[in-house]
Amino acid sequence: MENIKEMNLYDYTEQKIMSHYQNNPEFNKTFIRLERYYQTKLGLTVKESHLEKFKELFFSSAKAQFFNGYFIIQELLSKEDTLIKDEWLTQPDGFITQQIPQLIRDITHEEDEVIYSPDMRKFKMWMITTYEDVLGDLNQTAFDILCLGAKQALLDLRENRGLQPLSGNEEMGVLSDFADLNFITPQVFLDIQLMSQSTESWNLHFWDSVKTSDIKAGEVTLMTITQDVKIIYDLNILLSKRIYESERKVIIESILYLVMERNDIPREHIMLRYATIEDFYVFVQR
Repeated sequence: MENIKEMNLYDYTEQKIMSHYQNNPEFNKTFIRLERYYQTKLGLTVKESHLEKFKELFFSSAKAQFFNGYFIIQELLSKEDTLIKDEWLTQPDGFITQQIPQLIRDITHEEDEVIYSPDMRKFKMWMITTYEDVLGDLNQTAFDILCLGAKQALLDLRENRGLQPLSGNEEMGVLSDFADLNFITPQVFLDIQLMSQSTESWNLHFWDSVKTSDIKAGEVTLMTITQDVKIIYDLNILLSKRIYESERKVIIESILYLVMERNDIPREHIMLRYATIEDFYVFVQR
């Protein structure tokens, strides 16, 4: 078994995650981001009088789900016939993230008693007895956070083996890395579609954790235009109406931030337009 000698799986998981909480600022930033993202999604229907209890229960359940996901990977690694190859671990982070939901489905067979931690089960019962039509979002949230805990375990495994992800730095666009999948939110990522000297066209796709008949969440087009001696960036964003309205602003602001911060571009040099649409279609000429 890799990396675990005398400690049992539970203690090992607890020690590793606690070390991240105490010593890893980037980990804490990522965890706070995911906790707030899912808290916001689930909290849309929560009454103001219930908010304090909701936040308290959800925070503890999110931590427990993350722990559960990390622990599931340790259980997987403890089996003698389990081998996660170096080649898989050295994929860019976005590609690893995209493949984890199917890995977790294969391990858990999507059984509630495996997916749900006790804290998340307690939170789920409180929510479904207090509010209607929340079960779907609760199941999705529990599964997603489980997957993100599993992802951390796999990234730690990569580090323990002394491996580095394959670099795509030679394929960097204005908006993102052409050689990776850039997760704008925990559930939506950018994937390059077309590129030229002056234009980048990206698809927004739903994470594989989200069960949907159409994975397309939107499109982003960025054009570089030279006006006299000034460069203007024409940013156009189309978002599916299947994305919650509260999330659309987060996605738009995140994409705008990527353009500005990655390239040191002032906001006044970016023309931003966005729209929401019902569906995306492909027209085939016959």
